[in-house]
Amino acid sequence: PGRVPPPPQNGGWVKSEDSKELADAGSFGMEIHFHANHCKHENLVKNLAGMITNIALDLERRGGMIGHVKLIAKTEGGFVKMSVVDTRLGVETVDELKVEKNEKGNIKLMAVVIGLDDETVEETVEGSLQHLGGCMDYHVRGHDCDHDH
Repeated sequence: PGRVPPPPQNGGWVKSEDSKELADAGSFGMEIHFHANHCKHENLVKNLAGMITNIALDLERRGGMIGHVKLIAKTEGGFVKMSVVDTRLGVETVDELKVEKNEKGNIKLMAVVIGLDDETVEETVEGSLQHLGGCMDYHVRGHDCDHDH
């Protein structure tokens, strides 16, 4: 007839401040400014979907397990959000772009992957930027340029 101890906190797991390290996860994010004066809505969305798909597939080819690859592109005409959590399911897209031509905007892009380090994730994401070409010019945040953002 002694006292019953309270249940363990967090389901018995020891909480660590460095869950990224424990999960063996790599991540990378970036912001991209783009100018798409000659890029129709459908081509902009197609290029973004191609880029995010290629990032996810390349990360898997390198041995990673996708946590998520996400982006949000904001323009004067609205936004489009895209996410890949499983390459077999494809790209989930929320398209709220309200104009036919989106002349300029910003893209925030983030990838989290289990089993790869930060440097490999960064290299893969940066290598995917070639998929933005075709109908837009772009610059990664922190660049020097002569135009307004």
